[in-house]
Amino acid sequence: MLKRNAILIFFLFVFCFPAFAEQLSEQNFQLMFGYDVRPDHVEFKKPVFYQKELLIHDVFFKEEWKNTDDEYYISTISFELRVKKGNEILVKVPTQKFSLINAKQNAVIGKAELGDTLLTAELLDIQQTPTGITQITVSFTLSYPTPLEAKEEIESALALAKRASTFSKDKESLKIALYKQALSLIPESNNSLKAIKLRKDIQRKLSLLETK
Repeated sequence: MLKRNAILIFFLFVFCFPAFAEQLSEQNFQLMFGYDVRPDHVEFKKPVFYQKELLIHDVFFKEEWKNTDDEYYISTISFELRVKKGNEILVKVPTQKFSLINAKQNAVIGKAELGDTLLTAELLDIQQTPTGITQITVSFTLSYPTPLEAKEEIESALALAKRASTFSKDKESLKIALYKQALSLIPESNNSLKAIKLRKDIQRKLSLLETK
């Protein structure tokens, strides 16, 4: 279903805290709301855990527009944070309807919580005429904890990679086998900085060995 036109920008951030705490990940997109055709929802690019499954999260938009002298202006807006599995919507959490009368730039205009996952909508820009607000730009941020490192798996992968690096050039097939085994020990769901760095390092070494 299409609604009004929009400019859409995606961002993905990972913020790291001390080792005893969980990492906090954030995904963000910005959307411009005007009275033109556009999608009625936008998905965040990376799936997020919900009930132990990596699932797509999206934001559904609800606006109220008024017409005065052939000019349309937006009066209220609200959102729904939704979790989807395929085409099925498993759960949706609405924000409160926000009146844009006297709205100010950088105001938080919507929040929705689903367990440890938080959606925040912030008003970035307002375009208006004497009649009312004709266009707004909103930043949507999805914040959620990511699992702590699976230390045993990471340490085992690191040990195998170090062992592989000690073999001489005449044992490249063995080095490749060990690097692949080390890579297989790093869970795909582990997006900690240590796991990402180790994964990239092993992949780089494998690429160099396999292209010889």
